[in-house]
Amino acid sequence: MVLFVVVFCAIFGTLFLIASQTRDGVRRVVQRQCGLSSAAVAGKLSFSGGTAEVPYVDSTGAHTAIVYIGERQTYFLHTCGR
Repeated sequence: MVLFVVVFCAIFGTLFLIASQTRDGVRRVVQRQCGLSSAAVAGKLSFSGGTAEVPYVDSTGAHTAIVYIGERQTYFLHTCGR
């Protein structure tokens, strides 16, 4: 039973860490390349295959940035949504 709990926690802990790093990496690339503050990225990121959509708000209104996710946590900004 203890072994099951340890393996279970190790697997889901690793998955949670990877997902967290992916969300942070996507937010960082959008903030840096779209010239946004950390408060501008609002709402939940949505993932579909190798693409993430990031909602954000700037002085011109609400937009959605699209980021392609490559292998080994590489991110490529497709559009800033303007």
